[in-house]
Amino acid sequence: MDGANPPSSTPRLTRNKAVQEVMRSMRNRLSINEGDRDAEEALLSASADRQRGNESSGGSAWWNPKKDMSSSMHLIISSWLNVLLLTVPLAFLSEHLHWGATPTFLLNLCGLIPLALLLGEVTEDLAIRLGQTIGGLLNATFGNVVELILSIAALQQGLYDVVATSLLGSILSNLLLVLGMSFFVGGIK
Repeated sequence: MDGANPPSSTPRLTRNKAVQEVMRSMRNRLSINEGDRDAEEALLSASADRQRGNESSGGSAWWNPKKDMSSSMHLIISSWLNVLLLTVPLAFLSEHLHWGATPTFLLNLCGLIPLALLLGEVTEDLAIRLGQTIGGLLNATFGNVVELILSIAALQQGLYDVVATSLLGSILSNLLLVLGMSFFVGGIK
C-alpha cells in the first residue's frame, strides 16, 4: 500500500469543468445574469439532483413541482414577446363573439409567436431531462407540430390537396433551404 499512488483528482476536475460548461450554457439560454446567485444555485441544485437521481424537496430529479413552477414563471417572464400571450384568450373570445375573420386571424397569429417560443424552450428542457435520444425525437416531433396540426385539420375537412402541398412544402424547405444554408455557412467558415 505504501507504493500505491493516491487517487487522481483529474476526473473530479473534468466533471467540475463539465458542470461549469453546462451552467454557462444554461445561464446563456435562460438569460441569467452572472451575479444572480439564486438562479445559479437553483441550476446547480437541479444539475446535482439529476446526476444523483435524488428525490429531494418533494419530487424526483425529473419532476420537482416547486422548482418546475419557479422555472415556468421565469420562462414566461424571460422574454418581452410573451406579452403576446395575452392575445390567446382574446383570439378564443373573438371567435365566440363573431368579431370577424381578420381580427380572429391576427389575434391567433400574435398568439402563435410566443407559443412557438415556449414550445421550443420546453422541448429543449425535456431533451435535457430525458436524454439525447428521446430529446432528439421530441425535437423532430414538435419541430413539425404546425404541419401536423394543419394536416389533421385539413384531413378532417377533406382538403387532401392542402395536406399534400403542405407536406411537399415542408420537405422542400427542409431539403433545400436548411441544407443549402448549412452548405453556405459551412463554406464561409
